[in-house]
Order: sequence, then C-alpha cells, then structure tokens
Amino acid sequence: MSQQPNIGEQVTAMAYELSNLRGVCASQKNEIGNLYLENEFYAKDNKALREVIECYEHKISKRDQENLDLNVQLDSWKMDCELYRADLIKMRQENEELKAKNDAGNQRICSIEEKLSRRDAQITKLIAILRRKIATNRVMQTALKAAYKILPSLEQQVTYARILDMAKKAPNKVGINQEVSDALKEAGLMVQWDEQSLQSPVQILENKSVQTIHNEPVQIVNSKPEIETNEPPAASPSQALDNKMDIGTNEEPQKHQLLDTSPVHILDNKMDIITDEDVQKLQLLAAA
Repeated sequence: MSQQPNIGEQVTAMAYELSNLRGVCASQKNEIGNLYLENEFYAKDNKALREVIECYEHKISKRDQENLDLNVQLDSWKMDCELYRADLIKMRQENEELKAKNDAGNQRICSIEEKLSRRDAQITKLIAILRRKIATNRVMQTALKAAYKILPSLEQQVTYARILDMAKKAPNKVGINQEVSDALKEAGLMVQWDEQSLQSPVQILENKSVQTIHNEPVQIVNSKPEIETNEPPAASPSQALDNKMDIGTNEEPQKHQLLDTSPVHILDNKMDIITDEDVQKLQLLAAA
C-alpha cells in the first residue's frame, strides 16, 4: 500500500516533466525557427555584401587599370616635357643669337642710313656744283658765239676761228681732272680715275663699255685721285657744243636757240679748265 503513492507521484512527476519537456521543445522549435529566419536574413545580407564586394572589386580593378594608363601617360608626358625643355633651351639660345643678330642688323641699318644721308647731302651738293659749272660754261659759250656773230671784218672772223681751234686743243686733261677733283672734294667725295672715267661719252659709246652714259660708275675711296696722263681727256659740255658749231656757216635758228635760252644765275665767274699757259698761247695766236 505504501508503494502506490510513490508510483502516483512518479507518474505526476513524469507528466510534469513531460509537459516541461514539451514546453522546452516548443520553445526550442520556436528558437530554431527564429534562427532559420535569422540565418536566411544573414544569408541574404551576405549575398548582398558579396555583390557589393564584387562591385567594389570591379571598380578597384578598373581604377587600377586607369591608374596604370595614367602612369603610362605620365611617363610619356615626362619624356615629352624633357624634350620640350631641351627644345625650349635651344630656342632660347637661338632667340638670344637672333637678338644679337637683330641688334647688329639694326646697328648696320643705322650706319647705312647715316651713310645714305651723308651721300644724299654729297650728291645734292655735287648737283649744285655741277649746275654752277654748267651755268658758267653756257654763259661763256653764249658770249663767244655772240662775239663771233657780231664781228665786223673777215680778218677778225678768221682770227676768231683760229683762236677757237686753238681753244679746243688748249684745255689739257690735267686741268680738267683737277677741276673735277676739286668739285668732288667740295662735295665731300674722293674719286680714283680709271681708263673708263677719263674717256668721253662718245668714246664710251664707241667702245661699248657701258650701256648708257648715266650708268658710269664712280669709285669711292679714301685716297687722293690718281690721274693717268696717257689717257684722252674727258669732253666738257662746252667742247661738246663747240664741236657741233660750223664756223663757215651762219645758221640763224641754232644761234637764236642758244641765245634765247632761259637766264641762269652765274655762280662761278672763272674758267678753271683753261690754265694760264693756255691763255698765253691764245694771246700769242691772236697777236699773230
């Protein structure tokens, strides 16, 4: 009889324990379900993170490739910069040389302009001297031709003709060259006489040494004129006009043309071409 309560208690205890175990089992099942849900959530989260990691890895690989390309370009730019720097140094040196040449050229231009200005002044002065000489010669020619025209007697005309012939032979080349040299010195020029400069325009045209008379060269030197005495004298304007005049004929149109020229202002009242010795010869010839 004493064992029956123990069995009942045991059954009660076992039933209570069974209910407890069922409660624990239910709670564990519930916990397992929660863990499954949490595992699925973390699995999805892990998958998303892996996708993010793959995306970042792709971006990183892309950035690495871009960095590699940029490094290659940087190396290329560095090489180009070195070449450009060398070219820049070379161009700067060339620029300095060109500046020096430009300065030298400007100095030469200034020197040439000064020489041209001085030469223009000399040429202007030489033209004035030439006009003065031509004016003097024209006055002398007009006076001589007028004297021949108004001479009354035939004997005086013959004497005048002989004087004129002697006058054509009297001017020597030393006097002519000396007068030209003095005129050029007055203008500030120094000349060196050569065979061509001592020839007359007719001789130059006959020898065909130049194309035109106006293109005769004048050599500018710093020494004194060297005069060759073996060459024929240069023809003066008065001799060129006297050679055209015929003593035996009285051509009125030609004389009127020479006498009716425009008046000139005499700047030189002396004839340096005829020397004192030539004047003495003319006086002796006139007296004979």
